[in-house]
Amino acid sequence: MLDAALGYPGTADATEGPARLDAPPLRAILKVEILDEHRTRFGELVVTSRKNPILSMARKLIQVGHDPETLVRFRWASTGTKSFKDAPLRVFAGLTVEEDNRGIRFRRHRPARLWGVAGQESREAPAST
Repeated sequence: MLDAALGYPGTADATEGPARLDAPPLRAILKVEILDEHRTRFGELVVTSRKNPILSMARKLIQVGHDPETLVRFRWASTGTKSFKDAPLRVFAGLTVEEDNRGIRFRRHRPARLWGVAGQESREAPAST
């Protein structure tokens, strides 16, 4: 699902070689470090999440004012290895991770506030009244 959501070739930033004349203009890329399986960092902002700090960081960056169309790059701090293809913040912010008997899957993120539960994620819709 993530590859389908990304749907376009990766974008290079100015440090990754010369731009071609027919290439689209370079866009700013937010570079986020993955510290470990529960923490990500962008500058002074550190997000901790037991489920998926990458997706939580994308939502937090939008919440603090970054444009959802801004490209983001997630790399492991320890090795520099890219975790995903560069994509707009909105793509990562719009996903969550669920685990079932078929394994781990990306699903569409549904904010808890839609269910009226502040600060918690809920998998079930509220009962009809």
